[in-house]
Amino acid sequence: MSKTGILFAALGGCLVGYLLFILNRPVQPEPEQEVIASAKELIAEYQATANVAQTTADNDSGDSGLDSDSEQATAAFNRYVIEGRLDLASDVLLNRLLETDNYAEAAALLSADYVRVGEYRKSLEIIFDAIDQLPFERQQALTELVKAQTVLIETELAKALKHELLIELYQYLAVQQPDVMRHYLRLSYWQIKSGKFDEANTTLIATNNDIASVDEANRLRGLIESAKNGQADQANAIPLVRNRDQYIVKVMLNDTIPARLMLDTGASLTVLKTSFANLYGLDNNFSEQNVQVNTAGGITFAAVTELGSLQLGEGKVSPLNVALLDLDGLEADGLLGMNFLRHFRFSLDQDADSLILEAQNSP
Repeated sequence: MSKTGILFAALGGCLVGYLLFILNRPVQPEPEQEVIASAKELIAEYQATANVAQTTADNDSGDSGLDSDSEQATAAFNRYVIEGRLDLASDVLLNRLLETDNYAEAAALLSADYVRVGEYRKSLEIIFDAIDQLPFERQQALTELVKAQTVLIETELAKALKHELLIELYQYLAVQQPDVMRHYLRLSYWQIKSGKFDEANTTLIATNNDIASVDEANRLRGLIESAKNGQADQANAIPLVRNRDQYIVKVMLNDTIPARLMLDTGASLTVLKTSFANLYGLDNNFSEQNVQVNTAGGITFAAVTELGSLQLGEGKVSPLNVALLDLDGLEADGLLGMNFLRHFRFSLDQDADSLILEAQNSP
């Protein structure tokens, strides 16, 4: 074998060894620092070896010792890879190198270069194209290479937060290898990360009859359920405006009148400032007899009027009695009291400055 061929075989063996090392590691949802460091080391080693191979290829360009077809094909393949002409290198691999002993190393080298230039799907397509042309007994090395290269690609794309590319990657793999349950599990995981919960659930159906996938599939279904609950909480979260130690929320009165009310769980009735009620004509139906109103500031007496409705977020109460008080020092239009809040399950998220409001009969 020529010096170029020896260098090529050594480099290819290094790549395959590294890929198989990664394959035997547990797959993590996010890239591990050790994997990233090893990948950087491999790239540096590849670049150094490629420079040596370039010099050797130049020296061998007129070498009459490259008599065999396999040596000529290997030299051409090395040259195209070094020059970055990967499509030509692919043609040499598929048409001339699959019958040689170095076909797996050639596929690993070419696949790694496609990853280097960001053509992730092409890096796997070249391996599958080679598998399609090989007899069954020679496919195993490339099948293992697909698994290992997939882990490497996932590590790189996860680090770059390219979730959509990861989804496309595993969708492609699921079509190419429909019996490999890992593809569905990883596809579901990245769909969850992208907020595509229904799609993730549908993807997991493919694993229903695979005993080995039960634990991971159940874990992913748990993630989907938790994420959906969190999404529902977020959808029901009503922003609060902090005012010193109090919170103010925006509400809608009678479907048309916006108001800012201070949240007051110590108030038995919702309260509007008298001046605000006068401004919008909300004091037309007030009661002639004052009623007792408990507030966080103590007990007082006030006239009461009836609103057609009060709406906060998706929560609405119709009709609703409200008390009228002066409250001149209040930096809001009134108080949101328990005669509204008791119709809902509610909780205060002080870290997010939000109020979670749910119907009493929600699950």
